[in-house]
Amino acid sequence: MSELVCYCFGYTSEDIEQDVIQNGKSTIFERIMNEKKAGGCQCAEKNPKGRWCLSDVRQLADQILNKTSILQNFNKWFFYI
Repeated sequence: MSELVCYCFGYTSEDIEQDVIQNGKSTIFERIMNEKKAGGCQCAEKNPKGRWCLSDVRQLADQILNKTSILQNFNKWFFYI
């Protein structure tokens, strides 16, 4: 089972991973940021950590981007040998 990351909108780590792989960035992060700006986000109250989820979403997205980048570079290097 995938870990719940955003308690306002129900995004899981799996949702974020699929989003980053499909889009090359986190559109989920952008959606949450827009909702927060519009006042529609209550992560600080709903999140058991007592804070906004944006830093967790960004950190997870960055980890996924780094992992996919490393794999892409490895595949390029491997196939040129």
